[in-house]
Amino acid sequence: MIHIGGVSLDTPAAAGTESAGNALGETLAAVSDDTDIERTISCRGIEREPDDGGPRSTSNGMLVVTHRAVHVFSEGVETDADDVGSIPFTAIDDAQTSGLVRRRLTITTEEATYEITAEGRPDLNALARFLRRASWSWGRVTPRLDTARTAIEALETDLQAGEIESLERDKHRAKMALSKAQSTAGRLDVAVDAIEGEIDRLRERLQYQQVRWHVLQGEDDAETARAKLANGLAHAAQPLFEDAREHFEQALSLARETRATGSKQIRHRLEEIREQLYDLEVEPRAEAYEAVERALAAESPDGAAKHWRAARTRYDEALETAVETSPIRFQLAWVDANFVRACREYARELETDADEHAANGHDQWARQLYMAADDQLVDALAVAREQDNLDTEPLEAHHERLVGKHADGCFEWPAAEVTSD
Repeated sequence: MIHIGGVSLDTPAAAGTESAGNALGETLAAVSDDTDIERTISCRGIEREPDDGGPRSTSNGMLVVTHRAVHVFSEGVETDADDVGSIPFTAIDDAQTSGLVRRRLTITTEEATYEITAEGRPDLNALARFLRRASWSWGRVTPRLDTARTAIEALETDLQAGEIESLERDKHRAKMALSKAQSTAGRLDVAVDAIEGEIDRLRERLQYQQVRWHVLQGEDDAETARAKLANGLAHAAQPLFEDAREHFEQALSLARETRATGSKQIRHRLEEIREQLYDLEVEPRAEAYEAVERALAAESPDGAAKHWRAARTRYDEALETAVETSPIRFQLAWVDANFVRACREYARELETDADEHAANGHDQWARQLYMAADDQLVDALAVAREQDNLDTEPLEAHHERLVGKHADGCFEWPAAEVTSD
């Protein structure tokens, strides 16, 4: 196995070596190569001959070999980043040495041939073997990296254009390509760290796009949920808010794994959605408790019936969004019993008033009060029949008595809407 770690200088150590290394690192970073330096070689001549017959260029300077590319520094360490000539390992077709003391290195690419004459007597044979092996390694994994990169770029475009249908396909293609690249890298022995670094960068880009996708989906679900809620459709809003919560939870989890995006804003939105879900579940129950308190404190049957009715409505809303419904159903059964009793008491009160008006010849007032009393009985019967423990017979008997009063009097009674089971 060829050693690929650290930095080996073939030129004699001199004052300022550390500062020279820092300058090299800064220049390499400027040309987008942050991988380890394998070799630095001072050169008496570097010739580049294009394969298309273009002019040959000649320079001196130095070669800097990293785990990603060969870089030609024509002016040595002082070379400006714009003047650095880079030969990626993916472009190298061959690397051979020549000369009596093997001081000439020939690097062949599709575009040009490089003839490098080294100063001193560096081991160019070992370097040539390293370049061939590194080129082969990058060649094995690069097609998969290119596939992943293309899929990630397509994913970015999909998100920008809102093409939801293509998202899953491109995301799957990128993940599969990165997985295969990782598997291939695991079987290599040269430039592995650099290759895995590229895989990590692409995976980070993919995760960032996944974060964006989850956030966009979460926002879309939350917006739809708020619209449902504004129209009074709490039962339809809740599952949408739950979907939004799941998307933001996924986005937060991915954001914490990558440095490509912050998680503060995502966490803030997640907390807002959790609060909305909490309000959906808790607010109707809290309002039901308040209605119960008002019903218990009511000083008249009509006030009690009104507040028990409100409590029933709120408990029904709470059932639509509750995870555990048993406690609410138990409470609702108690509220139903009180509602039935209050309606019956209110019906008696209305009937008494109607009797007095009938006795005084106020037939129109009596008729309206009898009808109002029967409305209370109809509502009470509808609720009582939903509960197995509530007796409907007294309510039905009361209803029949009112019908009988219609028969005895001359009131124009409407057809009964409620009959006994």
